[in-house]
Amino acid sequence: MSELSRIRQVREIVAWLLGRRRLYTVVGTSMLPTLAPGERVWARVRPLARVQPGAIVVVRSPTPPPAILVKRLASRMDDSFTVKSDSPDGAFDSLRFGSLASSALLGEVTLILDVEGRLRRP
Repeated sequence: MSELSRIRQVREIVAWLLGRRRLYTVVGTSMLPTLAPGERVWARVRPLARVQPGAIVVVRSPTPPPAILVKRLASRMDDSFTVKSDSPDGAFDSLRFGSLASSALLGEVTLILDVEGRLRRP
């Protein structure tokens, strides 16, 4: 791991300690092989206009029961966006529920902690 990479990881963790990042745990297999169940992700709160398609994002589920989803940003419009799963098996994403309002975006994933305790960038 390069020194620059290590510095970025430390910065992300400090941002989380200061309340500038939120920590979420991945549940389910819809983001395999990118994210596995039990992995943790740090997300930076950002407006939709600043998140690029292809980024991994954390969103509020648009359907009951209330849930938090980790998905990939597929497309972005003015006030809405679509998400997709990396795994086609049993995907619960915009193919099933359509586009989401920009207010459903909770953050963009900036750092991943795998189940073996290793940190990596998305």
